[in-house]
Amino acid sequence: MNRLHAGVVFLSVVLCVPLAAACVRQRLTTPLMLLGTIALGLLVNAATTGGLAGVFGRYEGRVVWLLPLWVLVSAWTLAGGRAKPPGRLAPVTGCSGRP
Repeated sequence: MNRLHAGVVFLSVVLCVPLAAACVRQRLTTPLMLLGTIALGLLVNAATTGGLAGVFGRYEGRVVWLLPLWVLVSAWTLAGGRAKPPGRLAPVTGCSGRP
């Protein structure tokens, strides 16, 4: 892993704590469940690939990008970027523009 990747992963790990705390305060369970799933997946991946093939950074590098993705998505969610529910569909119009 090069220095840029290591820096992004380190920053993501550091930002996980305050973002998870903010999700707890706002009672947002979906981002917390996703973080738990990602953490469990990273641990299982590390144990599996380390036990079967040896300790190589390239195996963990294939899934560690999920942690920065969680940081971005949870920060966007906490900033109020939740998706709005879809509205009613507009009626289908013909070529003339009339319904």
